[in-house]
Amino acid sequence: MKNYIFIFLVLSFNVKRTSSENAAGTVDRYQHIVDKMDDNLFIRVLLQPVTLNKTRSVRATFIGLYLGDSNGLLSILGMRWIDSVLFWANYDNTTSPDVLLGRKPDSVNFLKRKSDYVKSPIPLTGIHDLFDKMVEIGKVGLVFNSYGGVMNRIPETATPFPHRVGNLFKIQYSVNWEDEAEEVDRKEAYLNYRDLDIGTIDDPKKSYEQGRVYGLKYLKNNFDRLLQIKTRVDPDNVFKNEQSIPVSRNSLMRKGREI
Repeated sequence: MKNYIFIFLVLSFNVKRTSSENAAGTVDRYQHIVDKMDDNLFIRVLLQPVTLNKTRSVRATFIGLYLGDSNGLLSILGMRWIDSVLFWANYDNTTSPDVLLGRKPDSVNFLKRKSDYVKSPIPLTGIHDLFDKMVEIGKVGLVFNSYGGVMNRIPETATPFPHRVGNLFKIQYSVNWEDEAEEVDRKEAYLNYRDLDIGTIDDPKKSYEQGRVYGLKYLKNNFDRLLQIKTRVDPDNVFKNEQSIPVSRNSLMRKGREI
């Protein structure tokens, strides 16, 4: 019996630009190419306020990952897959993979994350305004996760996850604050962030109405299709949580009960 050794290589990169290094212009350029990049290339942009030489500014970090085939990787410097795990976890490049064996985190972070989708480029003036606001707020972070590529060729009705064609990138907001602020009404949201602020089911008698509020943000028009499946498979709504897909209102009325 032959023994085979498989070596998985990936290419990743990390490029940083500050406000004085035209970070805003680079982010603007990113917006215009992000949906036209190679299918195997993923670029995330991390925006953070920083203090350099006693001056507050915004630093844009472009974090890339290339997952092309071996022919595309042989001509460029790669890294082992396990090293890429450390890279995405923000460990120093000298860190041993043994650190991943630790079962206790080094620290505990408390934060709030929200999501939205960008369908057209933010004007350059808007990016400058955004940077100014980030410097003013201080403890805030923004992450742009690129879409485009093969996702642009998948209709939003092809799978339950609808946020594909037409999106440039997903934006994540991470912020700490003390004073209550007015909530912006977002039209769409990313399901895996489980944002309870956009709605929950807290009244079983209104499960359909309340579920539709967050369901349309997460799933868009696919919500109605999944609602039909849920009603057919689990008409008694046994499997549920505060943001699950409810059963249809008509089904509840026919049964003469509320679930």
